[in-house]
Amino acid sequence: MNMKTKKTLILSSIVLIAGYFLLVFISNLKDHPIPFPASEEVLAMGFNPQKSLKFCVYQDKSKGRVLSTVIVKNNQEYLLPLASSYLSLFDTSITYFENSHALIKNIKEAKPLVRKLIKEASALGFPNATLQEKDVDLQPFMEIPTKLLHGTQSMDHYRNAKRAAVKRGLPNLGRFILIPYNFVTNDDFYSTSEEDQKFDFFHGNNTGLYTTGDTVPLQEGVKELDVEVELAVVISKPGRNIAKEEANEYIAGYLFFNDFTDREAQRKERSETYTGYQESKYISSLGAYFVTDIDPSKFAVRTLINGKEVASACNDEIIDFMPLDEQIVNYSKYFLASGQVIALGTMRGGSLFELDIPMLRKGDVVEFQANQGLGNTIHTIH
Repeated sequence: MNMKTKKTLILSSIVLIAGYFLLVFISNLKDHPIPFPASEEVLAMGFNPQKSLKFCVYQDKSKGRVLSTVIVKNNQEYLLPLASSYLSLFDTSITYFENSHALIKNIKEAKPLVRKLIKEASALGFPNATLQEKDVDLQPFMEIPTKLLHGTQSMDHYRNAKRAAVKRGLPNLGRFILIPYNFVTNDDFYSTSEEDQKFDFFHGNNTGLYTTGDTVPLQEGVKELDVEVELAVVISKPGRNIAKEEANEYIAGYLFFNDFTDREAQRKERSETYTGYQESKYISSLGAYFVTDIDPSKFAVRTLINGKEVASACNDEIIDFMPLDEQIVNYSKYFLASGQVIALGTMRGGSLFELDIPMLRKGDVVEFQANQGLGNTIHTIH
């Protein structure tokens, strides 16, 4: 090999290596999660009292847990205690106005009675509706659901989470090979277009649920505490192998749902035998407001940390994958129970991990602002 050929090979090698590192630099610079923010129009959808009924439970020093419906007076929301108000106005006691489980079980019969109560109380100027959210100690709408199931996650959430997992789990391989490859192939590595989304679920822990205002303990050793924002469906009555046309009769209403997830523990779980119960989801929170008859495909949530909005998410992709009535039919193959809560799965944009947002730390205040009347849920990490 003559000197000229050697120089050409060396120069070519230098150009190739420089080109490769330039590709690595550019691809890593442009590598980012794909955001799927909810539209402002959808996020702005409020509680519609003509279409929906809204309920909550607050703690009273003498009466204990008080089940109330939410009414709108002068564009402000007020709490109308159900049992005492109905007794006062109609001189009749309604047993399923006494607690949330009874209301859920009898929601079909309860709806017209609640409408009747609101109409009569409105005519009298709502004499019993003097309390607002700021005046009371809101409690979990359901202390202990009959069962808790977690459903299929959004595929867009899965795409972003897969990308984040590769970057964190295999940083060098990701930085020098996978990210450049994905850049050149226009998202071929992370794409989920060739993956079939399947209906699936696992069982959750139905005890110790938190609600708005509760302080969430940061357990010792937890370094990557994340959130997973979801819409939860509450089942009204027991059933098995139900027909699609019957499915809506089994839906009592909806709650905001969030999983606080330990990502480090989750990675460990996925390297071991899957048991159907995820220890990484060590704390869950339910919104304080139970709302009937919302549009589940337009359920949306803003996530704020320390007062700053970091993400928003919408449930449309999960409903597009499988309409809610079909999902309920599939869940019914494994038996539905009155008071059962089904979290439909993490929405796209519903976690911090998938969007490269720093995990929660001690002292952080995380707030979820849900639309359609499902309310704000606020937690301090301690």
